[in-house]
Amino acid sequence: MTSKRWIVLIALLLAALGGGLLRSATAAEKIPAATAHHPRKIQGAREVLAASQTETSRPVAVQGRGLATLMTEGFEGAWPAASWFITDTSSWDDGEYLFGKRDCHPHTGSYGGWSVGGGAQGSQLSCTANYSDYVTSWAVYGPFGLTDATSASLTFHLWGESEYEESCLYDYLYVGSSIDGNNFSSGSRYCDDWTGGTAGNGYYQETLDLTSRVGESQVWVGFAFVSDVSNNYRGFTIDDLTLTANTPTPTFTPTPSSTPTQTPTPTQTPTPTQTPTPTSTAGPFQGAYLPVIMRDYPSTPTFTPTPTTTRTPTVTPTPTTTRTATPTSTAEPQQTTFIATGDTYVDQNNASSNYGSSFWMRAGTYSGAVNRALIQFNLTDIPAGTSISQATLRVYYQICGVLGTTTMLTAYRVDEGWEELTATWNSQPAYAEAYGSASFTACASGWKSFDVTALAQAWVNGTHPNYGVLLRSAEDVNTRWAGMCTRDGAGELGCYNYLRPNLNITYGTR
Repeated sequence: MTSKRWIVLIALLLAALGGGLLRSATAAEKIPAATAHHPRKIQGAREVLAASQTETSRPVAVQGRGLATLMTEGFEGAWPAASWFITDTSSWDDGEYLFGKRDCHPHTGSYGGWSVGGGAQGSQLSCTANYSDYVTSWAVYGPFGLTDATSASLTFHLWGESEYEESCLYDYLYVGSSIDGNNFSSGSRYCDDWTGGTAGNGYYQETLDLTSRVGESQVWVGFAFVSDVSNNYRGFTIDDLTLTANTPTPTFTPTPSSTPTQTPTPTQTPTPTQTPTPTSTAGPFQGAYLPVIMRDYPSTPTFTPTPTTTRTPTVTPTPTTTRTATPTSTAEPQQTTFIATGDTYVDQNNASSNYGSSFWMRAGTYSGAVNRALIQFNLTDIPAGTSISQATLRVYYQICGVLGTTTMLTAYRVDEGWEELTATWNSQPAYAEAYGSASFTACASGWKSFDVTALAQAWVNGTHPNYGVLLRSAEDVNTRWAGMCTRDGAGELGCYNYLRPNLNITYGTR
C-alpha cells in the first residue's frame, strides 16, 4: 500500500542520516491473521461513538412482566429498522461504509448485517470483497428501559474474520452497552477467524450480558467495526439478534383468585340450625385460626370474611426464584485491555510547553534535559475490591535517539492529578514508588511491557487514587531516551491508533 511504502522510505532515509535522529518502523511488523486461525475475544472493552443521534426518533421500549423480548433483528425487513442508528464516523476510509443488509452470508433467512456492506461505497462491495482501511462503522439500538428488570441480555450470531492481534487492537468488531448513547463499555472486542462456529452456517452464538445496566431508564447496545491501515479481510456479519429482559411477575395480585375456592368452606359451618348453640361453631376453628376473629364476628355471615385465608398465598412469592438467576458472570476471571484515556510527556528544556496532542511521547534524557511520560487509564468498569491476578502496562516503542543505545524505563505511581492538555514540566504531578521496568534496546521497535499488578490492585482497592503512571529513566546518561506512540497517533512515523498505550488486566470478582 502507498502509505506503507512512504513509511519505509522515511525509515530508510532517517536511518541513513545516522544516530540521534528519529527512526520509524514499517507496518510489516504486524502479525497477520493467518498466523492464528482461531476466534479471539477480549472482554471488558469500551468504545466511544463520536456521532450525534436523533433521540426523538428512537422511542423507549416497554417491556412486559417475566421474560420479555424487547427486540429481534434478523435483517429480513427494512434496515435500519425502528430504534436503530447507523453511522460511519471515519473520515479516513475514502467513502461511506455502514452496517448493511446483505445476502452474502446470512445465519438464517436470506440476509444478514455485514459490518461494511452498506453506505455509498459499502453497498458496492461484492460478497467476496475485503473491508477498507480506517473504517469505523457503528450500528446502535435504543434507548430501551431496564428500570424494573432483574436481568437482561443481548444474544446475537457472529460470522467473519479480521486481522489478528493479541489484544484485538488492529481490526475488530466491538459489542457493548451504554447509558448515554455515546460512551460504550462492559463489552467485548472480536478479531481473527470467526468462520468455524457450530451455531449454523459457520456462525457463533454470543451473548452480551446487560445485568450491569439493570435499573437504568435508558440503555443502548452498540456494534462497531474498526479497521486500521493494512491487512484487510472480509469483516464481520451479525444476524438473528434477540434482546431480552427479566422483570418480576406480579404474583401477589393474581393469588386472590384462589380465595373463591376457599369461600365454599363456610358451607361446612352452615349448620345454621345449630346457631342456637354457637359455642359448638368455635370448636372446628380452634387451633387453626385465632378465636379472637371468631369473637369479633360472631354471626355466621361474617365467616365469609375468610379472606383471612388470603394470608396463605403470601407464602407463594415464588418470584424470589427469579433473583437467583441474576448473579451469573461474576465468578470467572476475565482479561480486559484498557486503552489509555490520557497521555503526554513533559520536557525540562521546554518547561512551559504541553505535548498532550502529540502522536508520540518521550522519556529519558534528551539534549541534556530530562523527559518524562504520563499515562492514565479509566478502570471504573472493574468493581471495587476485585482481585487482580495480572496487570501489564504496554507501550509501543517506535522512536529512539541514538542508534545502538539501551534505555531502561521504570513505571512510577503518579501521586496527584494532572490533565493531558495542560501538563508541563513546571506543573507536572508528583510521583511515588516504582513498579515494573522495561528495557528499550538498540532502537528495536515493538511492544514493551511493565508489570504493574500491585499498582492496579491498589487502585481497585482504593488504597491509592488512580492518577495513572509516570515513565522515566535513571536520568543520568545524556542522549538515552525512548519515543513511544500515544493514543493520538494516526499514522505519523508509524504511530497508528492500534499502537496506543494499553493496560491488560486479568481479574475475577471475589
